Order: sequence, then structure tokens, then C-alpha cells
Amino acid sequence: MIENAQPDVNPENIQNTHSSNEKVVWLIFWIVVLCIILFFSIQYYKQTERFQDYDGPRGTFVVETLDLGYTTQYRVHVYDEGGNKYLIPLRHPPWDVDDEIPLPSHVLSALNKPEGIRVLYVTQDPYLSNETEALSMVAAGEFVRILGKQGYGVYQLTVENAFTRDTDSSVPVITCDSITDEDSVILLRIGSVNRVTVEGACVVIEGVDGQGLVKAADAFSYYLLGVIA
Repeated sequence: MIENAQPDVNPENIQNTHSSNEKVVWLIFWIVVLCIILFFSIQYYKQTERFQDYDGPRGTFVVETLDLGYTTQYRVHVYDEGGNKYLIPLRHPPWDVDDEIPLPSHVLSALNKPEGIRVLYVTQDPYLSNETEALSMVAAGEFVRILGKQGYGVYQLTVENAFTRDTDSSVPVITCDSITDEDSVILLRIGSVNRVTVEGACVVIEGVDGQGLVKAADAFSYYLLGVIA
């Protein structure tokens, strides 16, 4: 005779199973919450590290660190007298060049002309680019985009590249002796130290090598922007 089977079910077992499942759900919930908090804490920390204040002669400047993978740039936030904002990336932060790179306070007065600058020539030896693996060109580009009409164009000057010797090309031959009442000259060259100096009315960007030239050029760029004095 076949009788209906009676299931061996204990209500306490059901209640315990339900309680265990509920604990697992709450555990997963709090793990997720903690992960979210940790994620945003890390992002906040990265943002805090990314933006740093730097006290310059014209006030406090925000310097933003940009990790591009292959290199790191430092983008300084500056404003002109009209309130226009510029975000200008350079290869060195101001705190690395401020005290390290000698820079006289009369650099701008050496460049300026009574009736304004007609042409600002940026000149170097024609072989300096090869000697520095093109870093002399990089160095010139750091401040030319600030002084000239292209790039960021903060000063809006007419800037022309030149060489100190004839190359049988259309590039003009300009040295520090080429300075006139209308034209100014910035010379890039290899020297014994990384520095910015003034010889007569000629501004000289000097580096022990290509990297040194870029570092001195960045110091000059920060000077032009009023970030360092």
C-alpha cells in the first residue's frame, strides 16, 4: 500500500536559511558601499594632488599636473589684464625652476622698445637643433607661443625664427648685434650653466645641454607670465 509521503520540514530550518541569506545580502551591500567610498576617496586624492597652488609675485597661481603617459606636463592657469584665462602647459613646474635658474629682473626692459617691438627674433646656431636632438627648438617653442601671435598669444608680438649663421635658406641671419631701436633678439645657446641672462640688450637662454635649455626656457616662460620673478 502506497501512502502519501510526509515531507520532513522543520520551520526553524526555513527561518535560519532566510536569516543567512539576508545576512549575505547585507554583507554584499556594505562591501559595494565601501568600494564606492574608496573609489571616490582615491579620485578626490588624485584631484587634490593634480592641482597645486603656487605663490608668485602677482598672486597665487594654480598649477595642474598632467600625466600624459609618455611625459608629464604642468599646466599653469593665468589671467591677463582683461580677465581672459590661459591654460599653458610647460615641461617643468615653477617650483623646480624658480630658485634653480638665475634670471635677472630686467629681462623685459631689455626686450622692450620705446615705440614697441617691430620684430622679436629668436635665434640660434643652425646646428644647435641637431646637437640637442631638437630640444633647442622645443625650448624656443615654450616661450614663443606666449610671446607671439600663434599658440596662446599672450603678448601678441611678431616673432620670427632666425639663425646666427648663413644656411643658404630664407631664414634670416640674426645675432645679438642685430638689435635695433625696433627689433629685439633672444639667443639660445649651450653654456656652462642653465640660466637666463642679458648681454647688452640681448636676452640669452643658456643650457648645459638640450634638457637644460628647455628648463631655462620654462623659467623664462614663467617669468613672462608673472608666475616667478
